[in-house]
Amino acid sequence: MVFKEDGSYDWDMSQLERHAVLVMQALEAAIENLDDSKVLSVILKELGCKHARYNVSFTSSQFCSSKQTMFNFFIEMFIERFRDIIR
Repeated sequence: MVFKEDGSYDWDMSQLERHAVLVMQALEAAIENLDDSKVLSVILKELGCKHARYNVSFTSSQFCSSKQTMFNFFIEMFIERFRDIIR
């Protein structure tokens, strides 16, 4: 991925596909460990460290625009995972 001057990105499709697989694996690991905060914390910390190595960062406005979506997603997954217990 190359960040262009106009603010857009030029994507290498093979890299994008690999990244998509890694994102899905990370989400799966997080969802599978929603009930174990210690393991989930390790997973999220490792994910943050990986992104830091590539100098990936969010501005506060980028984070704010995505945090509600991420929060809603995790709430839906949490409810689905614990549906039987919640009832």
